[in-house]
Amino acid sequence: MKRDISRVRNIGVVASVDAGPFTCRQRIVELAERLHAKSGEPSTAVARFSLATEVTWVPRSGPFADEPFLVSIDGRLRGVNSGGLVVLDAARGTAESAEASLRAVRALGVPCVVFLDDIGDRADLESMLTSLEEALDVTAVAIHVPWFDDGAHLLDVIDQRLVVERGGERELRPLPPAAAEWVARMRSRIVDVCADADETVRGAHLMGIELGADEIARALRKAVLAAGSQLLVVTCGSLRSSRGVCLLLDALVTYLPSPAETSRPLGRVRPLRPRGSRPPPSSPPPGPCAA
Repeated sequence: MKRDISRVRNIGVVASVDAGPFTCRQRIVELAERLHAKSGEPSTAVARFSLATEVTWVPRSGPFADEPFLVSIDGRLRGVNSGGLVVLDAARGTAESAEASLRAVRALGVPCVVFLDDIGDRADLESMLTSLEEALDVTAVAIHVPWFDDGAHLLDVIDQRLVVERGGERELRPLPPAAAEWVARMRSRIVDVCADADETVRGAHLMGIELGADEIARALRKAVLAAGSQLLVVTCGSLRSSRGVCLLLDALVTYLPSPAETSRPLGRVRPLRPRGSRPPPSSPPPGPCAA
């Protein structure tokens, strides 16, 4: 059966600590296998290769909710990747290693999602966002933020919900009153960014019309994928406890491009030659006496 390439995400991982790419891939695999086992279907959700792991993922949030995607997670960022995932260790990483990781992605010209691993409280998140903007001259917007009241959870900024995760499943609850003002401010910033890239959002924003979560997500995706975009989508959680991995996968599907949507060449392709034939001899380099 022909694969719909628009339903593919080919992601390379860069991390500010050595174990980051492996841990990230491992948590994604564990989540996909756990959810697939609960469905009672044959185990075809995960395919492991030497350099990448392919996961079948069905987002639960965003404009692509309930649509199956093939997400390929590469343990390193290469020229064949159409998007990047940058894992920054907020507990053990350094500002220098974080900046180097992001610069590696930006040098390849691929859009990326940033995952802040083991981020602390609200102050830590806002400090990290400011550092990213100042160091890289970008606009960083958080779509999920940490919340530690009655356990460690996440707040969905665009959907304005509390996300409680248990065993790979997520429960959406009303936004805690104590978080409402902060989330509203973070959401308003996202809408401002989207208004610069989408005329519909700009018009609705100027008229004071409330925008739905899917409308904002689509506009944010458009802004991220725009040519020359200086926008970073940031999510967070804990790879150690698998918190935020579901939301991370949803973000990779929603905000990163399919191979069909990238305009840059994805690596070098060698021309095929008939089986058994020899490659043409290479020309010797010109000598000092060459005309």
